Amino acid sequence: VQSGETVGTVIRGFTLTNGSNDMGGGIAVIGSAPTLSNLVVAGNVASESGGGLYLHTAFPFIERVEVVGNQALETGGAVYEHASGAQMIQVDFLENDAVIRGGALHASDSASTYTNVVFARNTTDGHGGAIATTNGAHPLFFNATIAGNDAGTDGGGIHAIGALPGLTNVVLEQNRALGGGDGAAPVVEIADA
Repeated sequence: VQSGETVGTVIRGFTLTNGSNDMGGGIAVIGSAPTLSNLVVAGNVASESGGGLYLHTAFPFIERVEVVGNQALETGGAVYEHASGAQMIQVDFLENDAVIRGGALHASDSASTYTNVVFARNTTDGHGGAIATTNGAHPLFFNATIAGNDAGTDGGGIHAIGALPGLTNVVLEQNRALGGGDGAAPVVEIADA
């Protein structure tokens, strides 16, 4: 979706599965602001970023979507967003995986809003089992559950470097970060924000 679509362009009511691309294994939204509603984005692979969704200079409205079992060989197993401002409501990010960072989400230089969302059982070998934020990203999370996510290094739940996520009424539980083998890395790690 990259032709300047607006919220009046609605993608609704189906499953996007077994997709493969460099960026955005399931859907790539570039320079557009469509509505994505009542979708399942499952089992997609990105050889770089955004296993399920890739957002670049994008401002979509996303509601009632399941993003499950996607993989990115670099960052953002479920979603990678750069210079974007998505509004996501009632979205579940489940069992996604990224190799470098952001098992579910990698937000770079973005300011998206996530309301009534679940990040559960996502994994990364690197930073941010559920969420990684970098390069001045300022995502906002309202009424969110971030639970049961694993990071190979730091930030089992959230890892933020040079970025500052906003958290309101957020439950963080049973997230793990191995921290290079010492088990001591925090569930939320914020550095250089």
